[in-house]
Amino acid sequence: MGRSALIVDINTYSYHGLKNLDTPARDAEAIAQQLESSFSPFRVKRLPEVQDKANDGLKTGKTDRSPVTLRRLQEALVRYFNPRGETYSDTVLFYFSGHGLYDDLTGKSYLATSDTNPEENKWGYPLTDFSALLRDSPVKRQIIWLDCCHSGGLIAVKDANPGEQSGYSRCFVAASQEIESAYELTSGSYGVLTDGLLQGLNPERVPGQWIDTLSLCAFVNQYLKNIRKTYPQRSLFLNVGEPIELTYITAGSTSLEGLTELQVDVCPYRALNAFDFTPEDVEVFLGAQH
Repeated sequence: MGRSALIVDINTYSYHGLKNLDTPARDAEAIAQQLESSFSPFRVKRLPEVQDKANDGLKTGKTDRSPVTLRRLQEALVRYFNPRGETYSDTVLFYFSGHGLYDDLTGKSYLATSDTNPEENKWGYPLTDFSALLRDSPVKRQIIWLDCCHSGGLIAVKDANPGEQSGYSRCFVAASQEIESAYELTSGSYGVLTDGLLQGLNPERVPGQWIDTLSLCAFVNQYLKNIRKTYPQRSLFLNVGEPIELTYITAGSTSLEGLTELQVDVCPYRALNAFDFTPEDVEVFLGAQH
């Protein structure tokens, strides 16, 4: 059984109408590392993945040497959500960062794969197909996070919550509404939604308490409204069934290094007030940006 995560980032596209991206690889790797470092870690599959020589492991890929085609994405999703045989994870998380598309003629939303070409009627992976896959899946704990344009199309589908299936728990988080775009931070570090997810997943926010899908959505919703309110996108959240546990750290533990940047208890923005040499200001002032 156990907990598995399929983390997909698509950075390069063959279609001239879709620009290549830099953020998805960083988004996906940050999410993957957070899930792997949990008290009850997820077994993470990165797609694509490359050798991380510095750490003697794997990391998310950014090149076009192993493009995530429609066929490849379909095969991966089926492997995780509708596996053959009797052995499969009871909890599966799917995270996607890349382009999303919306077809005005059909009113359908898609995850844009590397070989997407709307001019040839190749739009990518339909969210309606994904919804059907989740409905028929034997996996009873499903977590779906989509950081792309038009991702709200999954929640808009009536089958997003396919009836009252006994024993099923689902968490859907979409970066934007079905007809909206999604954005990355002006710093170029992460997508706006992924930034919120990383902040919310950080177990050092609430040591000694599990961060579950319900509390995560509540936190991210408020974070985006209060801290990232200047970005013109409205993220959507849907939880069905019981909350699913995500990350945890024991009280007083400081074992998770490198996560202090994710703390949001103190807002680093001073409006028109000047920075001073106080410990609080020194902690967040990184110099002038141009």
